[in-house]
Amino acid sequence: MPNWCNNLLKVLGPENDIATFTKRAVGYAPWMTDKEKANEKPCQLNFHSLVPIPKEVVNGDEAGIEQWEKENWGCKWGASLGGARHEVVSVSAKTVPTIAAHSFDTPWGPPIPFLKTVSDKWPTLIFLLDYDEPNMQFKGIAQAKAGKTENYHIVYGEINDTSKEPVYAAMQSALQFCLPYMEDLANSSHNANERRAAQLMREAIATAERI
Repeated sequence: MPNWCNNLLKVLGPENDIATFTKRAVGYAPWMTDKEKANEKPCQLNFHSLVPIPKEVVNGDEAGIEQWEKENWGCKWGASLGGARHEVVSVSAKTVPTIAAHSFDTPWGPPIPFLKTVSDKWPTLIFLLDYDEPNMQFKGIAQAKAGKTENYHIVYGEINDTSKEPVYAAMQSALQFCLPYMEDLANSSHNANERRAAQLMREAIATAERI
């Protein structure tokens, strides 16, 4: 039984491109039969629909499939509990591009390699991932655009360990990437764990600045 990483993926871009991406993201695992598909709703963020598993891998054994998934998606199985919503939001009184938001879980960690490949295929879109793995106690934010990724995280179970202060110094510039999203993470619409992680990120930055 794996630990589950909770993911909130926001895809930003032109309205028509978002609509096309959202449509193509829907699908089933490649090994599902027609009968199984008839009795089950498709996943709204199906990794296979966007970064397909090669046929020769699908026809192989389970170990080979999971190895391919880990190397190309960053996790086995793809997204679980996939759902999607769409909205146009305003920030600082300025309308930003259309956003498609997907909430889903992945085993053990975030799907960074998947985002890297998808963003390369969809260069007009920006992918922002807010992820949290509560059992291993790490929290992070990643961005992918045109095949390039930035991924920064903290292990919040270690945040009060003073022996980690040199690590905070090295992370300072990386954590600055998170600052534009701090207020969003800290607001009341997020759960207590996310709000605490946002506060811990601020504390890590402050600690780094004092060194």
